[in-house]
Amino acid sequence: MAFPSVSSSSQPETTFATDPIASRSAVGLRLTSTRTTFLGLFLPLFILASLIAWLFLNMEQANRRRILETDIHNRMALQARIIQLTFNAIVSDLLFLSELDELHHLLDRDGFNTKVALAAELLHLASRKGIYDQVRYLDETGMEVVRINFNKGQPGIVLDGELQNKANRPYFNDAFELPRGAVSVSPLDLNIEQNQIEQPLKPVIYFSTPVFDQQGQKRGIVVLNYLASYLLADFKAMAADLAGEMHLLNRDGYWFVHPDVTQEWGFMYEERRGVTFANAFPEAWRQIQGQPKGQFFTSQGVFTFATIFPLGQRFHSSNGPSSVSLANAHPVQADDYRWTVVSFVPADHPFPTAREIRYWVFGSYGGVVLVFGIGAWLLALSRSRLHGSVAALDAKVRELEETRRGLVQSEKMASLGRMVAGFAHEINTPIGVAVGASSHMAETVKEMEILVQADEVREEDLITSLDTIRAAATLILSNLHRAARLMQSFKRTSVDQASERARRFKMAEMVDDVLNSLHSTFKHTAIHFTVDCPPDLVIYGKPGVYAQILTNLLMNSYIHAFAEGSEAGTIRVWVRQVPEKKLCWVFEDTGRGMDEATQQRIFEPFFSTRRQHGGTGLGLYICHNLVTAELKGTIECWSSPGEGTRWTIEHPLSENATEGASA
Repeated sequence: MAFPSVSSSSQPETTFATDPIASRSAVGLRLTSTRTTFLGLFLPLFILASLIAWLFLNMEQANRRRILETDIHNRMALQARIIQLTFNAIVSDLLFLSELDELHHLLDRDGFNTKVALAAELLHLASRKGIYDQVRYLDETGMEVVRINFNKGQPGIVLDGELQNKANRPYFNDAFELPRGAVSVSPLDLNIEQNQIEQPLKPVIYFSTPVFDQQGQKRGIVVLNYLASYLLADFKAMAADLAGEMHLLNRDGYWFVHPDVTQEWGFMYEERRGVTFANAFPEAWRQIQGQPKGQFFTSQGVFTFATIFPLGQRFHSSNGPSSVSLANAHPVQADDYRWTVVSFVPADHPFPTAREIRYWVFGSYGGVVLVFGIGAWLLALSRSRLHGSVAALDAKVRELEETRRGLVQSEKMASLGRMVAGFAHEINTPIGVAVGASSHMAETVKEMEILVQADEVREEDLITSLDTIRAAATLILSNLHRAARLMQSFKRTSVDQASERARRFKMAEMVDDVLNSLHSTFKHTAIHFTVDCPPDLVIYGKPGVYAQILTNLLMNSYIHAFAEGSEAGTIRVWVRQVPEKKLCWVFEDTGRGMDEATQQRIFEPFFSTRRQHGGTGLGLYICHNLVTAELKGTIECWSSPGEGTRWTIEHPLSENATEGASA
């Protein structure tokens, strides 16, 4: 057989028999190499993509939580400030009403016309403000004398037959016991008519203060029923776009504001007595108690809270809410009159999750560039949201700064008003003397005419009449000169304080003008002045700034150092130009002085140790701003209780300020 023999003796036949195994082995090696190369390339890319996704997830979660935390804290601070400003504005209206001329006319001479005039003024206020449910004056017996009802936007005067006696109401009893200028503020609750909660619900706060006649006798109170629904509506609107829920609580944990309105005003309804934040979130309520603000996490979610104290130093609280049952009524001190703002973000609030990131990572395997592009875009979006929140907060801060500047400007204008009143009082004296002397001169001239027309005239009578005329003319001339000097001083001071123009002026003349403007304030006191200022010291600047600083320091000493002029002492003003073209002036008094704790806060806005006596807390704050911002200088204070106070002001002079200066 030829086929087998050929097959057994031929080498090519043997080689042919082993080719299929070698081919399979080569393919396996290539697949292994490709798999290894793939894994070598894929795994680093997979790990890098996963790391980028993990980092991005954590950063996005942190950014969102940080934005949420910052937004919540700043909104709470803004809400607290708005509430305090609202209370201050209402108190300003209330104190304005207590000093109305029409009210004092009614107290001095009770009559139909004076009562009509007062009612017209109260109606004007209610119509213009639109936030008061009632504006009232009650006499010392608690009887309403004049009442204005808001009438759902149509304010009207209540007829005499519909007026009521409120002697048994807490707001009357509390306010009537207060001193002049103090204010009683009731808790926020729902209005009650005829022992029933008024429908629809009407949240109100009663602001009341006593009224005194010209003899200092207490004659009743004025009351403003503030419609707190506006305040609560603003609170809800500000929290509308905030993540989670925003709650407003009273001091006992009852809700003023809740996402579910059926949970609100629990203290006003017997059936809702247990509906409190403490029962709904016991763990959170325990952590909130006793702390002014904070943020913490519980199993229920994230809680952020802040405590608001709406009442100021001159405020007093009422004796609890006017609920139907009065079961929750209790005395509340001013520093215990508090509301709590709570932000609650539930634990299931949507944040980026690992599952969402896995989808994002799996979708990014198409290319590393796409992964980084998406990451960069999301990061930019996150930062844009953060910047948007910051811009919104900056706008709110600017709004508050404008409000502050308005208050400062009002204080400056009030200072100018006091100066005008002082000058008016001072100029009355010389003018009155001149008028009296003129009248006497005219009478003397008539007597001389009679003497001249007589048959015989004695020389002694003529000489006596001429001496009288000469003395009267001298008296008239000296007093008119004095009035002219006062008018010239008033013109310089008022123009300087009302304008912001810079000019050359003499420091000694400015100091003298300010002392003249405050002469009526200090003339009946035992306070003496010593001024040591070179008469030829001429500087270039805004004299109104210097006059404002000196006026505020003088009034600060009058009110605080000498207890509104009731104590004796000395005020010394020392001014010199020092080397390096600087002006140094020292203002010191020998009054009561102050302790270290007070010194650390004297330049804070609205800080005052005598606010109950009318202090605004802006005088020294304005001084500090004018010295540091306007004059680019420094102001330092040294004081000790019982040893007086010394203020040292030093600032650079303008290049145009050295003409005629002396050291």
